[in-house]
Amino acid sequence: MTSRTIPHQQQKEVFTLLHALPLAAGLSEGELGSLSEYLTSATYPKGKVVFEQGGRRDALLLIKEGRLSIYKEFGDAPEVFAVLHPGNFCCEEALTDQRSVHSKSGQALDELKTLELTYTAFRALSSEHPRLALFLLEKLLQSVAERLHRTDNRLITLYHTGRIISITLPVEEMGRQILAALHEVIRAKRSLFVSFLPSLNRIQLLAHHGFAIPPFGGEDHIPLTGDPVLGLIAANGATILVTRDNPLPHTVDVAYASPSMVGVPITEEGKTIGAILMLDKQNDEFNLNNVMLLEIVARQIAGAIEEGEALHRHQAEEELKRVYIRPL
Repeated sequence: MTSRTIPHQQQKEVFTLLHALPLAAGLSEGELGSLSEYLTSATYPKGKVVFEQGGRRDALLLIKEGRLSIYKEFGDAPEVFAVLHPGNFCCEEALTDQRSVHSKSGQALDELKTLELTYTAFRALSSEHPRLALFLLEKLLQSVAERLHRTDNRLITLYHTGRIISITLPVEEMGRQILAALHEVIRAKRSLFVSFLPSLNRIQLLAHHGFAIPPFGGEDHIPLTGDPVLGLIAANGATILVTRDNPLPHTVDVAYASPSMVGVPITEEGKTIGAILMLDKQNDEFNLNNVMLLEIVARQIAGAIEEGEALHRHQAEEELKRVYIRPL
């Protein structure tokens, strides 16, 4: 049976663990004490499946003692992706997405002791100690991004990084960081990150990378109906992949058009709210692996785009009122 409470007398033990974790470096004694109030403890016997592929993520897990095997089922032959040790963490996406599910399973290789932070507890921490919650998220982002230098599985890293960035940064800065990270992996020469505002017939430019001349002629938006490439993504909510064997129609005329492009929609609750478009892959063509990576990242940042879209819509409506609705 799994224990999930931290009695008051164990607070000192929690302090000791938090002191040893890179995630807590830089926190004061008081902040460590505040954070510990939102944590629960759990103990799992050797061989226990802690979480299963397809199950809902419940909490961020901080490994206190023992080892946790992270694996994925492929038929009858599970593949081990990593073994986590004391001081490591996993399931960080549970803090930012209540609906997220495990893409892999985790099993205790020894008796496993963890500290856990649930989505609900993190929401309470964010409300009562916002600076501390932001600090923790930024530390998580930094730790996850560092995996780019320690693993070949950059797809998984960007999956998590995209989601955490979307919670901690303004949408435009998030876009710049996401594009910069994608360029490191996919090696495209140029890219766009946009949101769609159908009620205003607008494509809003949120970020771009690699353009010597601004892609929208110096404007931060263009008419939605005036761009056949992004307009197609907005209308159909479908990915486009342009290669030598699958070129753009000759009738398509946009300033940024390229014989090598991949564009993926960003959707939220069935509505296409934005897109990521990458152009001119260096020394190669875009492929289905690139498409899969972009689609995963797009899913993770959808919530932030929705918030950004609402802000831009509000600002535009206020500007229309200011210009056209004169006081009597």
